[in-house]
Amino acid sequence: MQFTALEDFWCEETKSQYCKDMSYTVRPADAYQLDKRPPKEAGKIKASCEALARLFPQWIAEGKVRPGGPGGGQVRGEG
Repeated sequence: MQFTALEDFWCEETKSQYCKDMSYTVRPADAYQLDKRPPKEAGKIKASCEALARLFPQWIAEGKVRPGGPGGGQVRGEG
């Protein structure tokens, strides 16, 4: 699942900064091949993935993010 930040914000639970207009992807923890990582690292990745999936609906309700990727994929500039 993909989302785009509508504002800059820090999330203490995921220990991550989310930047306005940037897109992010929520992946299941097993996408990171946890069985091939040290247990401590695998635990952190799993906790972060679970927190992100849990927080996503809350962030939508708060107006911090919207579902989906970047709008149309267009690059705009002066020219």
